[in-house]
Amino acid sequence: MLNKIKSPKYQPSADELALAHDYLMRTGDADTAYDWQVVKAIVGAENVYVRNPYNNRDDQWIKGTLNGSKVHFDSNQYFGVDSAFYLHLYAMTSNYTLHEETDPTYGTNTSYNTFTFNPGFDMDFDAGSKSFGVSQAVADSVAWLINAGNTVPYFTASYIRPYFTPYTEVPATPEAPQFQANQCVAYSADNGYGYITFHYSKFDDKHNYLNAGKYFYRVYLKASKDASPELFTFSPDTYFSLKTDQTEIPVQFADRSDFYTVNGSKDGEPTRAWASFNTYTNDFYAIGVQLVYKGGGQERVTDIKWWSFVNTGVKGVKDSKKVSGTDYYDLNGCRISRPRTGVSLKVTHFSDGSSKVEKLVNVR
Repeated sequence: MLNKIKSPKYQPSADELALAHDYLMRTGDADTAYDWQVVKAIVGAENVYVRNPYNNRDDQWIKGTLNGSKVHFDSNQYFGVDSAFYLHLYAMTSNYTLHEETDPTYGTNTSYNTFTFNPGFDMDFDAGSKSFGVSQAVADSVAWLINAGNTVPYFTASYIRPYFTPYTEVPATPEAPQFQANQCVAYSADNGYGYITFHYSKFDDKHNYLNAGKYFYRVYLKASKDASPELFTFSPDTYFSLKTDQTEIPVQFADRSDFYTVNGSKDGEPTRAWASFNTYTNDFYAIGVQLVYKGGGQERVTDIKWWSFVNTGVKGVKDSKKVSGTDYYDLNGCRISRPRTGVSLKVTHFSDGSSKVEKLVNVR
């Protein structure tokens, strides 16, 4: 049976589009960890628009209505069809409930949210700064869902307590990457691959946000201890999701196979994230990672940080760490309550602040 879509679909006028500006959207709370993202928004005389933060499509906007110090957003706003998964997408406002579970066998803790739709919600609006968003009051347990359909929560992305401030991009130098030792594994023929995992900061040392769309990493190899670094090229012959040779990989790029990324660091610091890439050779003495930021009209890079599997002393060390918690993520880096059908990531946190990432395949 086919049903006609009756939900409103909003598009700013040409005059309103001329007012579009970059905004920094902060989402999350103390329990779910904050995250940040650059989005387009429009603050007009009567209306406020936010471009779909899930896919950044020019023709998909969420509309709000200004009323003094508040801006109201209705639920059930239709975006259109998502070109990646061919789903009808809606902006649904919702309430969320935090759940915490303990596994009695392993003593691990897992937290996750469930969502229920509501008719809409208000955001605070500051006319002077043109900032707007959901307050951090405990009672404000509200979120936007970019949802597949408008009958039950089945979301492609969730944004808890979104708050928007005008964003001006400036030249910035990233902090140097940090390797996650227990997630750097040498290539072996038995496994068919190895992998390197590192943490990167979402802000520079002056607390300027680093726009993920202009943030990359480069990989270098050294043939011996004293050899000069050689820039590594990721080739589509080996990394099948790539269409051309690449020497720079976006920090948030993930392809379900060779590249992974997850928000949050091994110590739970929300201003950091980790990225991982597979390796298919041991034909090097050391492997290096350099971060590159191209914001504000300049390109700035970090020093190259090196990792070597030679004499690392990793093998044979007795593991006396205790598990302190477990989280699950989908391949977009969104936390989920439990593994889903397909590929999921399991992050086990230990008492010493380290963590272990496992790829789970569920075919049910």
